[in-house]
Amino acid sequence: YSFNSIDPKELADAEKLLMQPGIKTFVGVRDTAMISVLIGCGCRVSGLVNLNELDLFWTVSPTGTERLDIRFREKGKNERLVPAPLETSLMIRAYLGHPELDHIDRNLPKGDKVLFVTTHRGSHKPHDYFGEARRMGTRWFHQKIRDYGELAGIPKPVCHPHALRHLYGAELAEEDVDLIQ
Repeated sequence: YSFNSIDPKELADAEKLLMQPGIKTFVGVRDTAMISVLIGCGCRVSGLVNLNELDLFWTVSPTGTERLDIRFREKGKNERLVPAPLETSLMIRAYLGHPELDHIDRNLPKGDKVLFVTTHRGSHKPHDYFGEARRMGTRWFHQKIRDYGELAGIPKPVCHPHALRHLYGAELAEEDVDLIQ
């Protein structure tokens, strides 16, 4: 894989993947927001599914523009704060403002909330389906990416979350951002 230039086909595939869930349902808004975070922030799926609401840092610039920085915890105890593109912050706002999210108990013991939640119980009993039990797993999201990719006609070999991480790295390299940090 080369970071020297961005392949237009990869960009087109990423756009197709982003558009596939749609925004007419709660699940569509959630999945679009999650894919947007992957594309816009270059995180690993583990960092994405482990996000809590207190990992979102909303600020306002002197010009009045809202900005979002996201704290990712990946690979052990490594933390990094990543500025989110405007499109990503808008999708997260849409997700957080969705009325269906108001009816889901995402509360964690220390006052935080799971950010991206599942909508099906799996093996949890109704009285145990809250807080951490609402957090989706990495395998589930990997499968979602494959399913959306298949629906969008994206070739299987390039339809995986790590391909989106590579695309993010290529975009940074094209902008001359130091990738060794």
